[in-house]
Amino acid sequence: MAHPTLDGPTVYLADGGAPEQEVDHSLAGFALARRLGADGWEVSGRLSADHIVLLARSATFGWRRRPHSASPAAQSEAPPLADLLAMDIDEVPMVSVAVENRATLDAVVLAARGAGALERMLIRCPDLELLETAAADLGHERPAFIHEAPLAAMATGPERHADRLRTGSIEGQAMMFGQWTGGLTAMFHRFGRLCVGRGATHVRMIREFAQMGIDTVSSTHPDRLDEAQRGPGSP
Repeated sequence: MAHPTLDGPTVYLADGGAPEQEVDHSLAGFALARRLGADGWEVSGRLSADHIVLLARSATFGWRRRPHSASPAAQSEAPPLADLLAMDIDEVPMVSVAVENRATLDAVVLAARGAGALERMLIRCPDLELLETAAADLGHERPAFIHEAPLAAMATGPERHADRLRTGSIEGQAMMFGQWTGGLTAMFHRFGRLCVGRGATHVRMIREFAQMGIDTVSSTHPDRLDEAQRGPGSP
């Protein structure tokens, strides 16, 4: 049985662009992912020493493994978030950005506001208290906040956790493949919370997420995202 999404069709995001074909978190990879049919991108945001949000999966860069946070943006090969937000802007692709601390979250919000991208961005973070504080501080003029944590981190159980997300104005929950079920998706939707599915490496996993009613699905294989959307037997 297929479950409905919360609002509109499932959104398919390319994790890191197209890391199997291009450098991970590169502008070339992001552009290729869009050509392959992704609705947007899933990325990790790193704050540079001069307070520019850079896109990189790792917190360090270069053969000396220098932290992005200790170096100015000009010394890093990682592209800035602003460049991604300017890509395909007329088609309003979705951008899901992972952050680890409040400084990076605030910088992402500032970049999104400057690019007019608040409504097409998700900010993911494993620190629920940080998200709750930021939501209270920033009000409604901000991107959607998504708590990213496994079921095991929901000490009071998923239903009370979903209620806490609603009470704290946190728009959704992100979990990896293997954590979500159709029943869990329906339950979070009853609380009006988005369900974000990550780590779908194979077509069958992407389709399973969609069948559950997951709102956004991410994969490091944008070509498989396209294949999953076209369905069995499509050319």
